[in-house]
Amino acid sequence: MHRSLAVVLALAASVATFAQMSPHGPRSGGPFFSADPLGGGLELMAAQLGDKKLGDLDGPALAALAQKVRQAEFERAFVNHAALMSFVIPGSGQFMSGNPGGGAAFLAAQVAVVGGTMAGAYFLLPADLRFDKLDYLGSPMVNIKNTWQAHSIADYLPSFGVMVAGMVVDMPLRYFAAKGAASDARAAIKAGTVKFEPEIGPGFAGWRWRY
Repeated sequence: MHRSLAVVLALAASVATFAQMSPHGPRSGGPFFSADPLGGGLELMAAQLGDKKLGDLDGPALAALAQKVRQAEFERAFVNHAALMSFVIPGSGQFMSGNPGGGAAFLAAQVAVVGGTMAGAYFLLPADLRFDKLDYLGSPMVNIKNTWQAHSIADYLPSFGVMVAGMVVDMPLRYFAAKGAASDARAAIKAGTVKFEPEIGPGFAGWRWRY
């Protein structure tokens, strides 16, 4: 019982850690996260300047250049946010990017994996530990503890095996959901269905993105 509780707590801590990450996503590159927004912005600035130098630009030209760089940063942030959302909750990034079919498919797959894992782990527990045999709400805690400790580790192996198998399936599902969400987000930006507009409001230097 103590081991299963530790596994549940570890999984909950992992989900909470990912959920609390910045919506801008990681700053380093990866299989689906956009890499180094600062470096990308500098590359874009260099491409826009060409042979000119910043000192050669007047006020309106500098403002236009800054807006283009910020636009690129917002696009990367949107892609990272979509990928992160689908990693935490598969399918959510697809919904955010305007792909409800893909979102529903990944969400249904996640529900099936989690539900199947929980059901399999439960029904492979020793029979006297199930809810129809042991009253977890009305029995004294010492009786519940003694019932669990009466079994050997071998009795729990089938249930633990299903839990491990579920986690093995769960991680690739999250990976592909995040990768697909990033691709959908880039496609939405390219198609113009997601736009970023500067507006006065909370945020750095009075700017924030809207999509």
